[in-house]
Amino acid sequence: MKNRDLQATWAYHNGTKHSYESIRTNHHYLDWENQPIPFKIYSDLEPIPLPQQLSSSGTTALEAISSLEGPRKDQVVPSIQTLAEILYLSAGITKRRSFPGGEILFRAAACTGALYHIDLYLVCGDLPGSKAGIYHFGPQDFALRRLRDGDYRNALVQASGREPAIANAPAIIVCASTYWRNAWKYQSRAYRHCYWDTGTILANLLAAATARQMPARIVLGFVDHAVSRLLSLETTREGALTLVALGNAPSQATGSSPPIDPLTFETAPLSKTEVDYPAIRAMHEASSLESAAEVIDWRSQTLGNPPSTLTGRPISILKDRLIALQPLGDDESGLAIGQPVPIFGRSKIRSDEEASGVPKRLAFGIEVLGQKGGELWAHEFGYQTTEDAANPFGAATEEKIARKNRRVSTFAVPRRLRYGFTPEPYGKWQ
Repeated sequence: MKNRDLQATWAYHNGTKHSYESIRTNHHYLDWENQPIPFKIYSDLEPIPLPQQLSSSGTTALEAISSLEGPRKDQVVPSIQTLAEILYLSAGITKRRSFPGGEILFRAAACTGALYHIDLYLVCGDLPGSKAGIYHFGPQDFALRRLRDGDYRNALVQASGREPAIANAPAIIVCASTYWRNAWKYQSRAYRHCYWDTGTILANLLAAATARQMPARIVLGFVDHAVSRLLSLETTREGALTLVALGNAPSQATGSSPPIDPLTFETAPLSKTEVDYPAIRAMHEASSLESAAEVIDWRSQTLGNPPSTLTGRPISILKDRLIALQPLGDDESGLAIGQPVPIFGRSKIRSDEEASGVPKRLAFGIEVLGQKGGELWAHEFGYQTTEDAANPFGAATEEKIARKNRRVSTFAVPRRLRYGFTPEPYGKWQ
């Protein structure tokens, strides 16, 4: 059982975590000519347009995200209209902006690097407005593309270890990642982002479903290779991450699924070339569940000590498998006395100078003085640069504009640096 061996997880975690050394020595750069497209496009499949007239649920965002799941009704079946609204609010394109170099597409859920490597698939029985089948959701044209005809929900019921929410769901959404679409920028760390970026989509999905009184339950445990085979994922490049059961219809519980034959649909190339990062594949394989019995045991670990379906003995939830992670202490921040540190993300163009036609940029930083109690003492300094019209990427003049002593929270600066920001010297201001 690969999933019970933590060594692969530790190897991946330690091999991909940021450190001051890793950031300084990594020579990776962004090859813009080889940037992958942010969609999985099935070139030969006809799109099935989703309804364009989307309605509001009338529920406020705060109500939707704070509501607990209410009593489950006997029969709740999503229509194609409801599915369209949930897909749009989960992973749809909410706004388009054109610029001289192309077009910016704004998505409903945030994603690391705006690379959008998570795809949504729909597995359903017959629904109002849609036939039973397996579909891929294409945000680029807000349409579904049918991968398989027929009711394949039972394949997911079996893969999930007969999870009740999946068994009673008239529709199931599967989230999957195409690794290269994120690894282009983040290399092997992309597998970490698989779950971060799925999480933002799922948060939206749960809120949208709740606002429409649609039962929704996330299922993380399933037989990975079975789900990948059903969706015809290329397992060296893609991985299934989560299932989401939508609706509740016990009377529509399905029997056996049709045969699951291999699919041979062509997809558009993501980029000119792809770089393989074996650590991603190794981590996904090491964390995969390999049988329905293993899925049931994995799920049971959160439900007390039921007997194992594999051994017949009670499952022991070992305390030593719970590993507390602690942030670095204040004395481990890596900041030296007298060290100037820029505060990133606070650079802006002064509107008054911009209006006069002389653009100036304003930036701030701190210079560490010392630590007292739980606080960091530092100089705060600022400078502005006047841009050279003939060389917009270089600064013609620099002018120091402010300097004062202040107390800085040890959380605000040192811990920010701990997660990957490298101090840069501003020696001229010392």
